[in-house]
Amino acid sequence: MPTAEARESRWCASDSSARRAERRKVAAEDDKAARKVLFSRCLRRGRSRREEGFGRSRHGGRSEAFGTGRSGLLPARRVDKSVFGPRRYEIVMEYSVSEIAAICQGTFCGEDVTVRSVVADSRRSVATDGATLFVAIRGRNHDGHDYIADLYRRGVRGFMVEREVDARDYPGAGFVRVDKSLAGLQALAAHYRLSFSGTVVGITGSSGKTTVKEWIAQTAPKGMSLFRSPRSYNSQLGVPLSILMMTGNEEIALIEAGISRPGEMERLAAIIRPDVGIFTHLGPEHGENFQSERQKMREKAQLFGTCRSIVYCGGEPLVEEALRAKAPGVELRDAVPYEC
Repeated sequence: MPTAEARESRWCASDSSARRAERRKVAAEDDKAARKVLFSRCLRRGRSRREEGFGRSRHGGRSEAFGTGRSGLLPARRVDKSVFGPRRYEIVMEYSVSEIAAICQGTFCGEDVTVRSVVADSRRSVATDGATLFVAIRGRNHDGHDYIADLYRRGVRGFMVEREVDARDYPGAGFVRVDKSLAGLQALAAHYRLSFSGTVVGITGSSGKTTVKEWIAQTAPKGMSLFRSPRSYNSQLGVPLSILMMTGNEEIALIEAGISRPGEMERLAAIIRPDVGIFTHLGPEHGENFQSERQKMREKAQLFGTCRSIVYCGGEPLVEEALRAKAPGVELRDAVPYEC
C-alpha cells in the first residue's frame, strides 16, 4: 500500500499536470482571440475600400477590362448558413449567351438561352433545366469539344467553344465562339467579380494556401456569410470557376491563387481583385519556370495590387521587398507575433 508521502507526491504531480493543461487552454484561447482581432482589422480595411467608392453596382456597370453592357445578374437571394455547417454553393449568376459573347468579345449563334451555372468538366452533373454553360477547353490529353453532343443529350443548352460548330445540329442551344475558351471563361468570371460587394481575401504563397483558407473559415465569427473556393481550386481554370460559384450574398470570399510560371498571376489578379491579401510562405515549390526566387516572389506579389491590407510572415526580406514594390503605401501586417 502506498505511503502517505507517495500519495501526496502523486497528488501534487497530478495537480501540476492539471494546472499546466489549464494554462495551455487559456493561452490557446488568448491566441485565437488575437488572431480574430487581426483578421477583423484586415477585413475592416478591405471594407473601407468599397466605402470610398471602389466597388461596383450589383446590377451592372462598366467593366473597363472586359467590355461594357448589362451584367445580367439576378438580385441576390439571402443564404442562411453557418460556416461550421456543410458547404453549399448556390449559383445566382444569370447571363444570356449573347451577353456572354459580348463580355468575352466572342461571336454568338444559335438560340439565346439563359445560363445560371458553368462547368468545364463533362463528367460533372449539369442542371436539368438546360441552364448550364459548358466551356469546351482543349487540353493535352482531351478536347472538351468531343463531348458537346453527349452534353447536349444530357440537357446542356449553352456552350463556349473555340472551333466552328453548326448550331443547326443542336436545336435550342446557344453557342459562344471565342479564340480561347479558357480566356473567355476568365473574362466572364472577372465581369461577375465586379458585381460582388463583400470583402474578397486573396491567398497565395508557395504552400499552405488551402490550410490557411480552411483555418480562416473555421475561425471566422459564427453566423458570418462566407464563401471559400472548393478544395484547391487555385489554377487558371479553378479560380474563375470558384468566382462563378459565389452567390453574391457573402460578407467574405476566400479565394486561393496558385501559379507555376511567369504571367499567370497577372491574369488571376484581374479576376480576383482582392481587398485583403494573405501571403503564406515563399519556398522552393513550383520554381522550375522562374529564373530566381526574386522573380517568383515578384510574380506572386502581382495578386496584391488592389489590396488595402496584406498579411504575411515577417523575417523574409525578399517577401517584404516584393510586397512593398507592388503595393506601396498598403498596410503590411506581420502575422508572426500571432503564431502559436
